[in-house]
Amino acid sequence: LPASVAIGPVDATDNLDAFSYELEATATVALSTRKVSLFQKLTITNTGELPFASLNLLSLPRAAGAWSGEKASVDGVVVTPAHPTSLSIRIPFPTPLEPGASAVVRLRGLITLANSNDTMGRLGTKGDFLLLGNWAALPGKPVKRTMIGDPVSAPPAVRMTTTVVTDRALPAAAVQASGVATTHPASSGRLWRFTIKNARDAAIAINPSFREVALTDRISGVEIRGVATSTLRASALVRDARTALTAYATWFGEAPYTLLRVVDSAMTGVSQEHPGLILIGSNFTGSKRTYMVDHETAHQWWFALVANDQYTAPWVDETLADFSAYLRAGTRPTSCSSRVIDGLPGSYGAFIGGCNAYYPTIYKRGTVMMYELADALGRDTLLACLRDYAQSHRFANVSTGPLVAALRDCGPGAAAILERYLSATTLSTAE
Repeated sequence: LPASVAIGPVDATDNLDAFSYELEATATVALSTRKVSLFQKLTITNTGELPFASLNLLSLPRAAGAWSGEKASVDGVVVTPAHPTSLSIRIPFPTPLEPGASAVVRLRGLITLANSNDTMGRLGTKGDFLLLGNWAALPGKPVKRTMIGDPVSAPPAVRMTTTVVTDRALPAAAVQASGVATTHPASSGRLWRFTIKNARDAAIAINPSFREVALTDRISGVEIRGVATSTLRASALVRDARTALTAYATWFGEAPYTLLRVVDSAMTGVSQEHPGLILIGSNFTGSKRTYMVDHETAHQWWFALVANDQYTAPWVDETLADFSAYLRAGTRPTSCSSRVIDGLPGSYGAFIGGCNAYYPTIYKRGTVMMYELADALGRDTLLACLRDYAQSHRFANVSTGPLVAALRDCGPGAAAILERYLSATTLSTAE
């Protein structure tokens, strides 16, 4: 065999299609000190052909300076993790995990939200609001931390269970998390448990003043729960989400989850996507609020249903989510960026700041590309191609190749349009 071909034990995340996993994570929350004790149990099964020497986990709390007191074990044997990057917690297996075998990886640590320096609105606290987005340590390649973009490269878990325990009783609506609440107080209490299948991560949002407004969208079949400190705001979030879900289910096919929580976030200026839960900055109102809900709801298809590496190829989900949002609103963006849309997040220098920054390029110039494709191929033709792409890669972990191939093969002229926006390296990945 060539020297470059691995024949011995490897890290599990060298091939994200070579394992499956389930995650049980418990957050014990001290509300007054804004400290969260994390205990997680990850059961991994080697479905590949090579033994695993280790499992690399990605931890946003660690990268954000909010992580301490780390302890880990594998099948009850205490191990010492390595940290090849600021995001990484690499768990060594005491003995190689052979193909077909399973192991239980346990991890403990303390998250101090007041210490978080995350600027993307994923992890922090403001007033009575506590946010734990990307809080659990999830399988992913050992990339370096960036303050631009999202950190998730994990494949979907078979099941994620999130348990939240608070140090004092809160109203039932105060704790929101990804998935269906299988345990919750009747009126007030300290214990909540949520379960979601085929999810890439799970978020928790806590505010004692939260109120819920709920309805079920008839077209998508999704139950929507708007969550905010006022019923007026919660109702507006529900209306926006219902409009988005109706459009996207019609265009892209069945939604990935039967429940979507749309949560008002005190982390102003940003909005975030998570499977089954989206966060909308509380300062967004009117058409800006609607755009944010449109964009983050689209991520339920582009990121949650079709999973991609958000670090190495953020355009795969962000371009499609932004195009979906603009198409739903019937508007078109402009972009003065001259960059290709498929660079690494750090290569753009800043999230917003000049024509060639991350947001103007990946979001806006990417959406301009999609509108060019719609004009050349026909709107309905492009939507049909995106629907086929979404449903044929349902809960799959994809590289850039399947999307490039789906767009290129959608009709005459598509390849020439892609060449103006994507690098030769990305174009060569098409199947």
